[in-house]
Amino acid sequence: MVPNLDLIILTFLHGCFIACVLLVVISAISLALVLAFSLALFSISIIDLHGVVFSSVSRLILPLKENLKLGLALLVVTIMYYAIGVVLASKPLYDRMVSEFKLKGRHVLNHFEALFDA
Repeated sequence: MVPNLDLIILTFLHGCFIACVLLVVISAISLALVLAFSLALFSISIIDLHGVVFSSVSRLILPLKENLKLGLALLVVTIMYYAIGVVLASKPLYDRMVSEFKLKGRHVLNHFEALFDA
């Protein structure tokens, strides 16, 4: 029987949970970057289409080009507005999680010190 097997398993599970949370966050950020890149590429291709096609269609695309620029600017402002709110709202949660982790770490270290002193 391994001494303190429950603490070892708990530490392992806690580490796995943190790794999974970080993996989800990194995946979400990667997905957001891919979507932003795709949107920018699509917008650039639509805007550049105006310079390539010299026909009656280009006269219809000129107002669309300005609307796309304005829409993209509004989209960036809206995303930044909500992103700042999310970051500011999650900061106390993150601080609380860090302080709880430090408290649990101190408890484990005290437990180890008591073990080794005995």
